[in-house]
Amino acid sequence: MRKPGSVTEFAAERDAALVEAYRQEMIAAKVFNTRAAAQAVVRRPAQRFWVSEERAAVVVSRMMRGESPLARMSHTKKRMYQEIYVRVMSLAALNPRASLADLVRQVVYQPAPEHYLQPSRALQIIYNHRSR
Repeated sequence: MRKPGSVTEFAAERDAALVEAYRQEMIAAKVFNTRAAAQAVVRRPAQRFWVSEERAAVVVSRMMRGESPLARMSHTKKRMYQEIYVRVMSLAALNPRASLADLVRQVVYQPAPEHYLQPSRALQIIYNHRSR
């Protein structure tokens, strides 16, 4: 969980991507249902993993040491970090001299299979973005 008052450096980019995906869902829907649209939006592929390089590096490093940093995370976050971990380990096998920071940076900016957000959080972001 983020600390109160912390700001995510990619928030504007993430918010714009979610709003655009939501808009596309509205256009494609024959009968529009807000909850169904939010679920479809979060399942859509994302242009990147919506996590900072620093946070991903900390979690992956702990996973590599055999710790269990995922134990208290939501199912969605666990899946995201597991996917990042698998990709980092694959890259590390191909390039064993690369630093963890470099590997994580490469992975975080790769397209993600989904947005890894709860539908309710996606709707909150979309509504906040639209009200600005």
